[in-house]
Amino acid sequence: MEDKFAKPGPANPLLRPFGKTGVRASLHEWFQSYLRKLNTEGSKNADATRLIMIGWIAIVGFPLYYWVWQYLYPQAYENLWLRLLGMLLAVPFVLARRWNRKPWFDAYFFVALTFMEPFFFTYMFLMNSGSLVWSQSLLIAIVALFQFFQGKVATNSFIVGTALAYLAYVLQVDHAGWPSQDIMVNVPIILFAILLISVSKVSRRFVEEEKLGSMASVLGTVSHEMRTPLLSVTASARGLSRYLPILVRVYRKYTNELEPDEQIPPGRLKMIEPALERIQFEVRYMNSIIELLLANSTRPEGKAYDIQVFDMGEVVRQTVAHFPFENAGQRALVSVDIQSPYSLAANEDLCRMVLINLVKNGLRAIMRANKGALAITVKDTPGGGCLIVRDTGCGIPRSQLPHIFTRFYSYPAADGTGIGLAFCKATLGYWGAKITCRSEEHLYTEFTIQFQHARKPEMYMQ
Repeated sequence: MEDKFAKPGPANPLLRPFGKTGVRASLHEWFQSYLRKLNTEGSKNADATRLIMIGWIAIVGFPLYYWVWQYLYPQAYENLWLRLLGMLLAVPFVLARRWNRKPWFDAYFFVALTFMEPFFFTYMFLMNSGSLVWSQSLLIAIVALFQFFQGKVATNSFIVGTALAYLAYVLQVDHAGWPSQDIMVNVPIILFAILLISVSKVSRRFVEEEKLGSMASVLGTVSHEMRTPLLSVTASARGLSRYLPILVRVYRKYTNELEPDEQIPPGRLKMIEPALERIQFEVRYMNSIIELLLANSTRPEGKAYDIQVFDMGEVVRQTVAHFPFENAGQRALVSVDIQSPYSLAANEDLCRMVLINLVKNGLRAIMRANKGALAITVKDTPGGGCLIVRDTGCGIPRSQLPHIFTRFYSYPAADGTGIGLAFCKATLGYWGAKITCRSEEHLYTEFTIQFQHARKPEMYMQ
């Protein structure tokens, strides 16, 4: 018998997405989660996020504007097959985070970008006889090309795409010969737009210089205010380290003569000397950080030509010995291998700062990956001395490698100021040395510095 008090059960969750409301809600939820993912991961991989957005714009824009220019506002010429090809080429852009580490992706990116922007828009502009709609569309495409991508990539893509588009236009039977005046009148406008974008990018470099100057000024003031109390703490710690062991020995000798409330608990007594060592360590750490920040925030010209000849292996040993490791466990992660020592003509202090930068970055990568170790290798080669700093931490994505030496560029975006590696490259460049980086994400990162053979310091003064 049917139970009249039975309540209807919940709808089958497997069937719910197939309803009209369910499909709309499911798509909305997926789209919202996708946007949240782009937002959270965008700062970590800005290039991949840019490619993903461009890919979606192409996938949606090509068919949408075919309908607009074919039916809503008909134009003289349209080509559905070119638009479908553009959509197909844009699909890997949407998967940029997964595929941008593939060895073939860089070449594919250039081909797809050249087709989707300069080739397609120039060809459609020519085939529509330079109409107002397509002259404006071409101008927007060129502005986007030079605004969103590096100047060298954008220039090469523009030249190749425009040349191929003009060749395809000429091969059309009805369009052989020199373009009409309606087409050629747009050339100066396009070139002027490219010039303006180039000037805007140059102005960004001046902004970076102003940021660097402001940072150096602020850090100079802060460091001056911090060094005074640190100097006082250092002097006090030095005095304590001289007399504290004597006081402890005297205390232990006459402990029995003290009242119970005057005695120091044994556990606390054991912590006194390590606490003093910790204070001295923290002072050294703060001084190292101040020196590192000051060195990174200024151009190296002032000190780069103060050249001495020194042993690189000894500098590596001293730098690691005095590096402010957080604990003994972190120190155990770093190994030094002096295969063949060599003499180097450079600035010893700045060379030490370069090594501190690389060690600091390597330890940070190890902490981020929660695995790995760091190895420093010094060896002499036929081309000159070689210093290798290799960590097996989180690694660097392939798409980020071209940018890691750019000033104010950091990866991840919230990790650091983005001036450390730029400082290293600029400093080494004044000595004729070169720094390169190889990395595989999740596996390792290896920085190699190739020095020239030691020369007389006077040669650098020239």
